[in-house]
Amino acid sequence: MDNHQSQNSSTAPGVAGRSDAQAQAQPMQQMSSEDEDEGLALGEIIAVLMDYRWLIAAVSLFALVLGLAWVFVATPIYSADGLLQVEEKNSGGIGALKDLTPLLGDDTTVSAELEILGSRMVLGKVINKLKLDIVAIPRTLPLIGKAVTRRYEGDEPNSPWLGLSSFSWGGDRIQVDSFDVPVPALDQTLTLIAGDDGAFEILDWDDQRVLKGQVGTRASGQDYSIFVAQLRARPGTQFLLTRLSAEKAVDNLRKNYSVKERGKKSSVLELDLLGPDPAQIGLVLDDIMNTYVRQNVERRSAEAEKTLAFLETQLPALKTQVDSAEAAYNNYRQSRGSLDLSLETQSVLKSLVEVENAAVLLKQERDELRQRFTPEHPTIQAVDNKLKRLTERRKAFDADVAALPDTQQTVLRLARDVEVSNRLYTELLNTAQQLRVSKAGTVGDVRIIDPAAVAREPVGAKPIAIMGIALLLGVLLSMVIIWLLRALRVVVEDPEIIESQLGLPVYATVPH
Repeated sequence: MDNHQSQNSSTAPGVAGRSDAQAQAQPMQQMSSEDEDEGLALGEIIAVLMDYRWLIAAVSLFALVLGLAWVFVATPIYSADGLLQVEEKNSGGIGALKDLTPLLGDDTTVSAELEILGSRMVLGKVINKLKLDIVAIPRTLPLIGKAVTRRYEGDEPNSPWLGLSSFSWGGDRIQVDSFDVPVPALDQTLTLIAGDDGAFEILDWDDQRVLKGQVGTRASGQDYSIFVAQLRARPGTQFLLTRLSAEKAVDNLRKNYSVKERGKKSSVLELDLLGPDPAQIGLVLDDIMNTYVRQNVERRSAEAEKTLAFLETQLPALKTQVDSAEAAYNNYRQSRGSLDLSLETQSVLKSLVEVENAAVLLKQERDELRQRFTPEHPTIQAVDNKLKRLTERRKAFDADVAALPDTQQTVLRLARDVEVSNRLYTELLNTAQQLRVSKAGTVGDVRIIDPAAVAREPVGAKPIAIMGIALLLGVLLSMVIIWLLRALRVVVEDPEIIESQLGLPVYATVPH
């Protein structure tokens, strides 16, 4: 019995040891199996890629050719930029110049100037000056025509390719200084056909001739009028001619034009303009900035002139009022003899004059503000509150005046009229003189920091980057094609699938 137990006890550890070894071996087998599967999968991928290597090469080459064609055909776009600074108005000034702020308007805000820079008022003037509403370009062969003409460097018109003489192949020039059309023809594309010795004819969109003319001479007829200053082209070459409406011309300019503030609260505005012609976009952007600065100066000068005109209409009446007040005061003193004001009365007079003068100035300020704001506006409400306080002070002084003798009251009233009239007339006279100086030396509150500068290289992706992207897309497209081909091809690649699914042994495989 003991021997049997000892045998069992001696064999149990051996069994347990083998079980532990098997348990430790299973994960190792699983790991090696997974490694084999991964190696097999990687090998299968490499094998598939080798099987379809010519397809991958062909698709990638095709993508490279498309990328090269895009680089050749795409029109390069250039960028021009410039900087403007919006300066804050200095309300300190010299002397009474600081009092002109209510008369000349509020400080310029950057947001308002951004809107003005993109307004039809500014852009429309630029369009009219540079004739951007007249589009006259050579007609080119679709797809490759513009690329061919862009790369032609000769001085004379290029010979036509493949006998296509109606298209431009480079070297053709046209300059249209004026072009007027009837309203139905606005924004419509017409065709100008060059003739011999500077002659030309214009066809409408139905190929009906509407005008014939000669270079250097204005041609008119059927509500059309055109002046072609220059035309250099082979006879039969066609040009596309369009007279844009004002709205369309502004919209076209806005599509490639942007304005933003550089940095937060920097008051520096950055202008950008995109276009295929570097010289033209630089010229256009410079003219936008100059037009904007010029209109700003004109606006400031017009504000000063308008205020000056108002003051000049008021000054004669004020001068008459001063003369009348002085005459009444002098006549009363002569009729009553020499009357001197007591120190107390002089103090009351000084205070009354200050109150009356402040009230008159506040009323003028309120009248000016009332032209822009409603009576409920906080600014006007603040002025009204000041007027109420001045009225209360005036009532307090009236009580002091009522306590004076009648003669002193009359002298005080007449002296007050003289002082108030004189002070008001003097202040308005000084203001008018300052406005004349301001109008003569108006410089505006914006200035050009950097004029338009055109980048030497086109914006957008570089040719090498385009070719790299095209190659990558070609490889990805070939991968998709391979996946589709294998998905549509139903075959058994692994013989183990047959054994596991059907339970039949596979003794041999025949390669093909």
